[in-house]
Amino acid sequence: RFVGHSNVQTDIKEACFLGPGDAYVAAGSDDGCVYIWDRWTGDLIRILHADHDIVNCVQPHPTEPLLATSGLEDLVRLWRPNAPRLRPPSPAAHSPSP
Repeated sequence: RFVGHSNVQTDIKEACFLGPGDAYVAAGSDDGCVYIWDRWTGDLIRILHADHDIVNCVQPHPTEPLLATSGLEDLVRLWRPNAPRLRPPSPAAHSPSP
């Protein structure tokens, strides 16, 4: 379960998988932020302040480490990681042991 975001003013926010192996989930929020979670653990990894009001659209680039976000402002923001590339979490590492 992915928690931390706020959707009380509008009903639907775009969410997407991103990163190597689709290891992360990103979604917009009514608080003007984009939330990024670890897909396998549900841990909140990052909060991006992407709009003054509401973030409706979140889309990854199909081949580059780039995320586009937009909300109610007349602006599309592009996000690129500034940290060294990390290996994605392994689904097997998060599987329950028998």
